[in-house]
Amino acid sequence: MGTIVYDGKDLSDFGVACIGSAVYGAPSRDVESVHIPGRNGDLLFDNGGFMNTDITYPQCSIVERFPVNVEGLRNHLLGKTGYRRLEDSYHPDEYRMAEYRGPFMADAHTARGYRSGVFDLTFNAQPQRFLKKGEKMLILAPQTYSNSQYRLVLNYPQDGDRLAITINVMTTPGATVTIGSNTYTADADGIATFQQNFNVSSKRQYIITSTAFIAALSGTNLGYDYEPSTRYIILKNPAPYAQPVLQVVPGANATATVYWWSNGNQRTVVKETAGYADAIFTINSQTGTAVYQRQSGTVKYNGNLNVSGDLPIINGGTNRINADLASDAAAVYLVPNYWRV
Repeated sequence: MGTIVYDGKDLSDFGVACIGSAVYGAPSRDVESVHIPGRNGDLLFDNGGFMNTDITYPQCSIVERFPVNVEGLRNHLLGKTGYRRLEDSYHPDEYRMAEYRGPFMADAHTARGYRSGVFDLTFNAQPQRFLKKGEKMLILAPQTYSNSQYRLVLNYPQDGDRLAITINVMTTPGATVTIGSNTYTADADGIATFQQNFNVSSKRQYIITSTAFIAALSGTNLGYDYEPSTRYIILKNPAPYAQPVLQVVPGANATATVYWWSNGNQRTVVKETAGYADAIFTINSQTGTAVYQRQSGTVKYNGNLNVSGDLPIINGGTNRINADLASDAAAVYLVPNYWRV
């Protein structure tokens, strides 16, 4: 028997155990067909996406305190509106966005004095199976220089029970490199290496400074390789698709412009092909942080913000992307949100 977590609540708290025999399917493509009388076959129009799909957990059961537990379960499921995060123990590396609208139908076991019962749970889910590793927040802004030091910031979010990391900083031989509270002298090849094991119940941030220009970063469990000299981040998407979210924290000035690059060529207009997409992404802000999502084309913000432009496509496999700041911004981050069907 498996477990379900809906909107952060483990349904086993209500005594629920489920069977996941029906959760291995895939959605249908968004395709329209038109039949022309007198012609053989149909015309197909593929709209380029996938449809929502029903996720059913059959024969769920509650074996103790059925009346009380099933009431709490109903209130939790039907008290939530819109899409909520759905996870189960059958796919521990992924999650979905789904809604539960009911109806909720349950059969109590009369032979056990109504102390137990069974029911099916069906969720209306978006087609994407998001990978949890795609929730890692990546810094895109180039390194800064002040007080005779070059500075980069790395963020490690929760990614398992324990995380062993290695960060290799490529710089000038003999340069003084500080990673967190540790100071190193780059070796004859210009490399300073940092290693640490830690529990990852919360996000960790490492500030890296160097007395010489940082040419590149690499490491284990980093989620990407970073080339400060080219301002490229190399992402390796393990899934066929991604749904990126860009976050820009404005600096002192009112406008921050982020230029996306591809294959070393700067683009000045939104341009998308099957292989890549580039855009100018401009935020006019007085206060707050802008968060832009490709899927909805809307801006989530806290402040007075206006946004124009679009986000690049992150394809399956290796991607080289870059964000250069044409004007003031304190930080630029990307959450890739890898997904599969």
